[in-house]
Amino acid sequence: MKSFKFALVAVATAAVMAPAHAQGLTYSVGIFSANTDDKRKDDVRPSLVLGANYDFGNGFYAGAAYTTGKFGGQTKARGELALSVGYGQELSSGIFYDLNATRYVYPKSGSENYNELGLTLGYGPVSATYYKAFNTDGFVSDSVSPPYLDVTYSFDINEKVSSYVTLTKTKDDSNLGFELGASYDLGNSLSASATYEKGATPKVVLGLTKSF
Repeated sequence: MKSFKFALVAVATAAVMAPAHAQGLTYSVGIFSANTDDKRKDDVRPSLVLGANYDFGNGFYAGAAYTTGKFGGQTKARGELALSVGYGQELSSGIFYDLNATRYVYPKSGSENYNELGLTLGYGPVSATYYKAFNTDGFVSDSVSPPYLDVTYSFDINEKVSSYVTLTKTKDDSNLGFELGASYDLGNSLSASATYEKGATPKVVLGLTKSF
């Protein structure tokens, strides 16, 4: 889950901002210094993220991303596939919203598969996203991924550098999660990124992403 979110941020710098994408199909490929799944302390190898997104031009979109590495109960690095659909709009008042559903699939670890709903509300550079997981049978599954709330502030440092700060509150966890990220536009749809994530295993992740 975290790795998929990070891939979106790396590609678009601030994925939680109001949807304003060009209609049609886009692709991305990224290489990162580590997998951002903070539950896997033993997986410190570089990670590859392949993504595709289709914008229908009317607020609806669909996407897919595959991330290499270990996830959940995987004993070997078999990766994570995330399939998503959603709808988002920006109102004339400047308020924007986005509702999406994501299916997380773990090859050869079918019992780990689950679904997640995300609702984003925002205004200007500030947004809040609430995530809720569901089992494959449709029932709520706090054990798979407890509900959590992300509050993000996104800002541009200059014409080339964009950044964001995210605070995360997870159900039944008194500690706040923290993430700080920045990306540098290298031109030709190529960007470099750096993210500090304070989670179960605090880490810094460097990345390079190309969009098509």
